[in-house]
Amino acid sequence: MNDKQTLHCDIIDLSYDGRGIGRINGKTCFIEGALPTEQVEFRLINQKRNYDEGAQLKFCPSLSIVLSQPASTLADVAAVVCSILIIINNLNLNSSNY
Repeated sequence: MNDKQTLHCDIIDLSYDGRGIGRINGKTCFIEGALPTEQVEFRLINQKRNYDEGAQLKFCPSLSIVLSQPASTLADVAAVVCSILIIINNLNLNSSNY
């Protein structure tokens, strides 16, 4: 995989720092701006031996999915809050481009 290549991935979880977690050919990818249950298109920005890091190319808000799942633990609540903050941040970044 090279840095210019566009990749697609299903996001399966959220990292402690708010990045979406997916897998490409078994290798973990941390993707900025991605949320669990999304299918994202992204570009690699950093490659390590055990994991890759990427930046989402297309923003697809999934606030309804995040809010429709009940939070049963403090970690679930923190993940929902983090997800909402990421969505708000991405909306602000996208609106500043116009």
